[in-house]
Amino acid sequence: MLAEEIGPVVRSLIDDATSPLKQEISHLKEILSQRSEGFSDVSKSVDRLEQQLNKAKEYVEAEKKAVSDRFDAIEAMEPPKPPELPDIASMVAEEVAKSIAKLPEPNPGMDGAPGKDGKTGEKGEPGKDGVGLAGAFIDRAGELTVTLTNGETRSLGVIVGKDGAPGKDGEDGIGFEDMDIVHDGERGFTFRFQRGAKIVERAFTLPVMLDRGVFSEGKGYAAGDVVSFGGSMWVAQKDTEERPGDGDGWRLSVKRGRDGKDGVMKPAPEPKTVKVK
Repeated sequence: MLAEEIGPVVRSLIDDATSPLKQEISHLKEILSQRSEGFSDVSKSVDRLEQQLNKAKEYVEAEKKAVSDRFDAIEAMEPPKPPELPDIASMVAEEVAKSIAKLPEPNPGMDGAPGKDGKTGEKGEPGKDGVGLAGAFIDRAGELTVTLTNGETRSLGVIVGKDGAPGKDGEDGIGFEDMDIVHDGERGFTFRFQRGAKIVERAFTLPVMLDRGVFSEGKGYAAGDVVSFGGSMWVAQKDTEERPGDGDGWRLSVKRGRDGKDGVMKPAPEPKTVKVK
């Protein structure tokens, strides 16, 4: 019985509470219905925009590829060589030198007129008397002492030196008993000094002439060598291998004589009889 009484009251309260919601839902359904019609138009607009956007993307990609191809072509090009610049420093220096050379040489100026004499200065205070040298002597310590005209004495230090310390002993000399003379058989000889492990040698060459006989082609000759060539005698003036008479390596010493006349055969004279008395 209680449920039957309370049920209508509760239902009435629920209806009152949900009535505004039902109205709002109905209103929203109407709005959604209207908007669904607009959404169809918007969808078509979106499709058109997507088509235009795709075309724009294709155009951008094509332009991007064209620009990339242009950059690749530019990078593949060989850069132009810079022009060779003139030597500006040398040009400037040359022009400066020319300008300086064109300048007239300066003429010496004239002497100025003598200046006027200045005013006579005031007299100064009287100076002190000068001091002269009255005498000098060397004392036992070797110091020079001078006496001045005012009676003072001055020591000028040691002027006589003392004997120095004895020098160190030198090395033992080499005498003639340690000498040996070595001759090479021609112009050279050597003085050889030897004492123990110490050896001193001095070589000398005498400027003498040596007879080398008949000149031989291709053989070397030293200065002073004498050869016979073409019937004449030649003396070598320097080390040479050239033939006498071809250059300045030889000097003619004795020229070949002229050939004599051909002899004539004559019969031997008959022996004379010698009489002995």
